[in-house]
Amino acid sequence: MDSGQWLIVCEGTRTEPNYFAGLLSYFYDRGGRDLSSLVEVKGVGRGTESLVRSAESFFEIVETEYGKMRLPSGNVAAVFDRDAFGKGSFNHAIKLAGLQRKAYPGIERYIAAWSNESFELWIYLHFHYTDSAMARQELNAKLTEIFRAGGVLSGRKTYSGGVKTKDSIFGDILKCGGSPARALKNAKRLSGVWSDDTKYADQNPRTEVWRLTQALADEAGVKLD
Repeated sequence: MDSGQWLIVCEGTRTEPNYFAGLLSYFYDRGGRDLSSLVEVKGVGRGTESLVRSAESFFEIVETEYGKMRLPSGNVAAVFDRDAFGKGSFNHAIKLAGLQRKAYPGIERYIAAWSNESFELWIYLHFHYTDSAMARQELNAKLTEIFRAGGVLSGRKTYSGGVKTKDSIFGDILKCGGSPARALKNAKRLSGVWSDDTKYADQNPRTEVWRLTQALADEAGVKLD
């Protein structure tokens, strides 16, 4: 198991960074190692011109942030969604992620924590398993139902307007009965549905966020079960 400082670069500026902050606190609360000084989460903004222009531009951002760490070794994760890129660019982004460790000898581990179609699939898997393709809007609607039933949302508030941007998103998931262990199990099962080819853009639904979650759990010394 590789150990050291972690850099997690996310497309989004709120949902993913807030989720991982909550996940790290969850590990610590369960008696795990305090990773707050070892893990840096950066949200670069999904809508920025530099991100949507090309996969190369996204990884230029990742490389820049990694360069700021000034460490002899480290671990890097790139968190991105299918709907942030065109079909060809998405496949290319995953291929580029696989080349980063070779390009930068100081990187111990490089994880492409991608989701098809969106990060909301990973959140949904905290509650239920699915192998049916769903667009972001459909996932958002299902999450709205879950968070309303759990008492996090009231009235006409939706997941997008009432949970997605909250600092407490991870806590809200737990409050509604969601489990990171269940998400890990469901996502691993879902990954096994697909053949190990490179047509990632066609593999909907699928999320590899479980790989990053497992790595962080191992780093913290927490067993997800």
